[in-house]
Amino acid sequence: MSAEVEAFEQRPYAETVPEYYEGCLLDYRVGWVRKRTLALHYGYWDEHTRSHAESLINMNRQVAGMADPELRPGMRVFDAGCGIGGPDMWLAQNYGVEVVGVTLSQIQCKRANRYARQRGLEHLVRFEVQDFTGTKYPEASFDVVWSQEAVCHLPLEDKQAFLREAHRLLKPGGQLILEDWYRFRRGYTERDEKLLKVWLTGWAIYDLATLDEYARWAEDAGFTITARRDLTGHIHKSFRHLHRIAMAVYPPGLLMRAVRIRSSIEHGNMRSARLQWKTYKRNLWGIGILTARKEAPPPAPLAPVPDEA
Repeated sequence: MSAEVEAFEQRPYAETVPEYYEGCLLDYRVGWVRKRTLALHYGYWDEHTRSHAESLINMNRQVAGMADPELRPGMRVFDAGCGIGGPDMWLAQNYGVEVVGVTLSQIQCKRANRYARQRGLEHLVRFEVQDFTGTKYPEASFDVVWSQEAVCHLPLEDKQAFLREAHRLLKPGGQLILEDWYRFRRGYTERDEKLLKVWLTGWAIYDLATLDEYARWAEDAGFTITARRDLTGHIHKSFRHLHRIAMAVYPPGLLMRAVRIRSSIEHGNMRSARLQWKTYKRNLWGIGILTARKEAPPPAPLAPVPDEA
C-alpha cells in the first residue's frame, strides 16, 4: 500500500471529510453541481433522462421511491451527510416533509441553510454541523433516516456505528433508506485492491462495504431488511460524464498543480475522478440502495378480566 494511502488511513474521518469537500468546493461548483439541484451525488439515467441535471433529480426520485409507506407531509426525515442540501430541499418541495440534515463541514452547513432561506424552505428544512454516527437528537425522533453517498466515507467500524445510531433515531416502524457505493466482494487481487484504495483516498473514503455487509450490520443493529436494489447499470452515463470532465481538465490541472495554483486535495480529487472510471470498468464497485425497518414492539398483552363473583 502506498505511503499516501497509509497516511490518509491514520487520520480521523472527522478531519479528512470536511477538508476534502471544502478543499474541492470549486471543482464541484464548476464540474458537477447545478443550481437547480445542488446535488453532490451521481445521477440516475433512464430512457426519459436528457441531461446531467435531470439525472441528479432522477436519483433523488429513485431513492424516495423506495420509501414504504410513501413520504408525506408531517413526516420527519433525518439526512445523514446532507452536503449543501439539494436533495433535502427537493424532498421538502415534493413531499412536504420536514428534513434535518447534518454535515461535518461548517461551509456546507452555512451554504445549505442559505439556499433553504433563498428558496423559502427554512420552515421545513434545516442543517447542522454534527457527526451522524452519534447525534444530539433524542431517541425515536424521526420517521425516516435517509443518506445518499455519504456513509461510504466512514471506516467500516463507523459505518456500523451509523446504523446503530440510525436505529436509535427512528421511531418504531420507521425506515432507513441508504443509497451508497459498495464493493462487489472482499478478496480482490492485490493489484485491484491497491487501485481501489488509491482511488478512494483521493475522495476521502477509507473503504467500501459490500451490500451483504451493510445488510448484516443493519440486522445486527436491530433492523429488518425490506429491500435491496442495485442501481449500477443506470449510473453508467454519470460515471462516463465525470470521466470525460476529468480527462479534459487533468492536463491543465497538472500544470496548475506544478505551479501551486491547485492544492494537493484538488489534485487528488481530479486524479480520483479519472480512477473512478477505471475501477468501475474493472467491476470493483457499484451503487445500490438498501432499505430497512425498525420494527414496532409487539402490543402489550391484555390484562386478564377478573371473574365475576
